[in-house]
Amino acid sequence: MKKIQISAMTMAVMVLGVQAAWKVQSGPDGRMVNYGPTCALEKGPDGRMVCVPDGWKAENGPDGRLIEIPPGGRGEYGPDGRMIAVPDGWSFQTGPDQRGVAIPPGGTTVVGPDQRMIAVPKGWNYEIGSDQRAVAAPPDGKLISGGDNRLAAVPKGWTYREGADRRIVALPPDSEYTEGPDGHIVPQPPDDYRTDDYMMYYFILQLQAITALDEADELQ
Repeated sequence: MKKIQISAMTMAVMVLGVQAAWKVQSGPDGRMVNYGPTCALEKGPDGRMVCVPDGWKAENGPDGRLIEIPPGGRGEYGPDGRMIAVPDGWSFQTGPDQRGVAIPPGGTTVVGPDQRMIAVPKGWNYEIGSDQRAVAAPPDGKLISGGDNRLAAVPKGWTYREGADRRIVALPPDSEYTEGPDGHIVPQPPDDYRTDDYMMYYFILQLQAITALDEADELQ
């Protein structure tokens, strides 16, 4: 597994069906975005750039953030104004912390002691970490605690690394990864990596792309 150092990396958007080397580009807000040839880079009103895979659409939420929505899906938001993508056939529910959650068919929801609601796909497990957050893990996967006391879900066959920010990040098989100056690790799957598995996309890849800087912004 090869580690790649780059100048900055605070946000990662996983690209589906990439068939060539991935690249990194800085947006107007200074944040870096991973992207491939089968996606378009688009900028939201808040200056953040996201990678929108071919066939997907981009939509602005009330908070000014741009999100990517899969074919047939929709964007919905809770009282906190944060829009999230809801894939086709999934439902939407607002938790006690006012955040919206997308729930796959047959899935359930769990509220942790921190009052955050998460979706637990059918057949998945969940645990409450020492940071009081609930985390879901796929069948035969495992939950690993990092130095920041957060649990990270690691699917079967995947590996993981802990960055200088002390967060555990799950890496798809044969992945490379980058670590930015904020210490956050971002997985970069092999060039032939393909998936239409929204479970892994939303519950593993997107979720762990949220950095400490992103969370600090949410509190503002």
